[in-house]
Amino acid sequence: MRSSFAFAVGALVLMTPAIALAQGECPDGSWFCEEPSTPPQADDESAPDTDEGSTAEPSSPDTKTKPTSPPVVVYQPSNRDVVVDRSSVRAHKRYKREWGFNLRLESAMLGSDEKRHPDSGMSGLGFSFRYRPIGHFAFDVGVDLLGGTDWQGNRRGESALLLNAMVFFNPRSKLQVYTLGGIGFSGARVERPSTLTMSDGTQVERTTTENWSYFGGQLGLGLEWRVSRKVALDLDVLGFIRGRTDDQARLEPEFIDPETHQATNTSGGGLGRLGITFYW
Repeated sequence: MRSSFAFAVGALVLMTPAIALAQGECPDGSWFCEEPSTPPQADDESAPDTDEGSTAEPSSPDTKTKPTSPPVVVYQPSNRDVVVDRSSVRAHKRYKREWGFNLRLESAMLGSDEKRHPDSGMSGLGFSFRYRPIGHFAFDVGVDLLGGTDWQGNRRGESALLLNAMVFFNPRSKLQVYTLGGIGFSGARVERPSTLTMSDGTQVERTTTENWSYFGGQLGLGLEWRVSRKVALDLDVLGFIRGRTDDQARLEPEFIDPETHQATNTSGGGLGRLGITFYW
């Protein structure tokens, strides 16, 4: 009898949760009921604004606060800490590597010796390509073409290939002073009068054409005025000295002194050149 009573009490204890869940009821403090979940607290931003005059209640020490990220600090240097050398910036832009094309008019300077022919005079034109890797230095390779009457009064046409190095003393100025020098190769077509003696002893005046070649060097001084960043005007004076290199030079020298009969194939002169240079 006692065992039957104990069995009935145990069955009743085990069935009570099932009956309660089936009815949707969960008495307070029951061990088989789930703990009610704590509703999430609203963020401070979504909380309703309090009246301006209201005083907020102090939060309890147990209240958890939302961790905040450390502030971002931006350091801005003052104006006196930033130093910009504008002259160096302009110089870097101005003196970048340049290429140039020069076109010029030129006139030969034959000297004022009294032995010079009164009708002598030569002029022409020339052009050259220029490479300027830095502001103070440039390479210039050009061709000069001249024609007219030479120092001795002979008709002459001449062409020359000139290889020059240029040094600019003040490349930061608009009016720049430069010196140039190098070597030159040239060829001349000369019409010379000659006398032909016939078999009967008579003499006939005629003109013979000869082709001569030269090698020498030149040195000069000039001015370049930068009209704009891409255009410049050039004026220079170039002196040269050279000697003949053709096969006839030893047999027929170019200059013979009528008084001393001394012969030489070495000559010198000068060129005055006025031109315009286009840079890119």
